[in-house]
Amino acid sequence: MGYIEDVAAAKARLDEATKAYTASVKEAERLEKQARKDYDKSVKDAQKALNNCEQSWAKPLASFGGLRLYATRVATASKSLALLGDVDARVENAGPKARDKHKLFITITTPDGQLMEEGDAAKEKEAREFAAKVINQSKAAPAALQSYDEARQRLA
Repeated sequence: MGYIEDVAAAKARLDEATKAYTASVKEAERLEKQARKDYDKSVKDAQKALNNCEQSWAKPLASFGGLRLYATRVATASKSLALLGDVDARVENAGPKARDKHKLFITITTPDGQLMEEGDAAKEKEAREFAAKVINQSKAAPAALQSYDEARQRLA
């Protein structure tokens, strides 16, 4: 083989190597673009899941008058008490010896403090149902809080 043939063979190998390199670069760019797209979708999905998780915790489970029951707390417009520890919820008719049957009071006591809501005696059944829900939710609150924290950690 002569010089010209050697150069032609080397050029053919160079052209083949350039073609393979170009194909590899295009494939890498395609894979990088797909990975970026998958990553962006994963981030968007995680943000949506975190938002849904936080929104579900922002919705009250039950209410009575100005009281709102949430997964781990009970609140009024101005005060919020955690449903952790010893929780008590009572419904009582107003007035001495319950003579004044037009009003009732629901009192919720937690280690953090106390909330009291005045209500219409005609809604005693609803008040008692709300009080029962508060007691039941106070028993579920520690597990709910742990579940919420684990969900946030997975999504963060």
